[in-house]
Amino acid sequence: CWSMVERPLPHTNIRQGRLPLRSRRLGSACARRLSARREPTPVRQASSARKGRVRMAAAEPGSHVDAITRLVPCGRESWGCEEGVMVVQPSDFAPFDAAPDDGPWTMDDLLRANKESLVLPYCVEYERQALIFVETPRQAALQDALVYNAQRKYAQRVWLVPLEHVRRFVDRRLDEDPAQAENILFVQSTGRCGSTLLSKVLDAIGGVHSLSEPDVYTQIWDTVLAGREALSGVNTHQLLHDVTVLYAMMLRFHSAGDDLVCLKLRSQCIEVAESMHKAIPSAKQIFMYRDGIETVDSFAQAFIRVLPKPVQMAASLGLEGFALRASPVYPLLERFAIPIREGRLGLWAWVWYGFHGLMACVWLGSMEAAAAASDKGILCCNVKYEHFVAERGRYVRRILEAIGYKRLPEMAAFETEQVNQIFGKDAHAGGLVEGGRAFNKQTLVQKGPSEYRRAGIETIVQTGTVVNTTSAVLPGTL
Repeated sequence: CWSMVERPLPHTNIRQGRLPLRSRRLGSACARRLSARREPTPVRQASSARKGRVRMAAAEPGSHVDAITRLVPCGRESWGCEEGVMVVQPSDFAPFDAAPDDGPWTMDDLLRANKESLVLPYCVEYERQALIFVETPRQAALQDALVYNAQRKYAQRVWLVPLEHVRRFVDRRLDEDPAQAENILFVQSTGRCGSTLLSKVLDAIGGVHSLSEPDVYTQIWDTVLAGREALSGVNTHQLLHDVTVLYAMMLRFHSAGDDLVCLKLRSQCIEVAESMHKAIPSAKQIFMYRDGIETVDSFAQAFIRVLPKPVQMAASLGLEGFALRASPVYPLLERFAIPIREGRLGLWAWVWYGFHGLMACVWLGSMEAAAAASDKGILCCNVKYEHFVAERGRYVRRILEAIGYKRLPEMAAFETEQVNQIFGKDAHAGGLVEGGRAFNKQTLVQKGPSEYRRAGIETIVQTGTVVNTTSAVLPGTL
């Protein structure tokens, strides 16, 4: 309790259900009292040490900004696992300090800033009905395995842009050139299935720009899941449309307007695939997956070693299921696991089978959501990791053929030395889960508890309504 009081938390975290679990254990009544006690941050006059900067007042429900405001980046130099896996939110750059007045700024100014660097949307500020943009060095953002982490680490300038400004700008640009909403590909996945590797291979091909995990889409998923979008007054379909077109415009700034823009999303976004299809029907979507046992093993090897120390210590004893329940990252992982969230599977799934059981639920939920999206004709095709690594460049060409990309490069473009070298490197190098690719194959096949967990994973997957085996092959798989 005292550690929670010592660490100030934005009042919006309590109201929006993002309160860390250690604080939730105080009880909902206590949380409400704490929330009511916290006053909005008052407007603060600039001091001599911070000349020209003014602290923006905390937004009240229904309030919004009327002009583009440049902020002073307040991000941290490094992010631990707890923050690194969390969904992006405005408090990542809080407190909001207005920068010295060098405006007025327009959306055209933000677009032109891409000449020297890269300006991309970061997240939505629902309370102010605004979109946060972050400027980073171009190469830093494009080469990082997770673009949202690159935005946190290398932020140079930050802007708060009213959604109304964004909508008018996108409408005007599309009136001038409707093709800017064309040739957009979303890569959905189960996670830990080679989707980041595919993104890097696509980005190495001429005429293709690929970005890995622009996390504003995950934030929109989280908001829709919690039912908060109706309270905010923000039109989710309009927001998805405008954000997607903005990514396409920013990434194509130095190239032809008909280049392919690929946005590889976090695994949870498969749940809003239908909303994305309605928002921007011209965009194509594919789903990438992998054998269930291999996926769960990869999750375990990549993340257990970077989870909080108590979880790591418990994992060495096969008891991480209990430690996970007390971890600050558990509420997010629980939302990722569709079968647990919907009540189809009880707490035994992760208590008895630990992290592997929880990730089995995540894999099963993503696979069933993808099967439903395929039935509705939302996905162009499904991509299997095992086929991808076997055929490499030839398989990537088949993917582009399946989505109907008209500027299909010659086969030689998919077999360059650069493309082949990508397969020999860790796609997450320099990131939070660097080294996760070189996992120990004995994790699930060694004698003892791991055999028990393997059986547990199969037991969990067998409860599926559409997918009920870890070796399932989805319809429409290339």
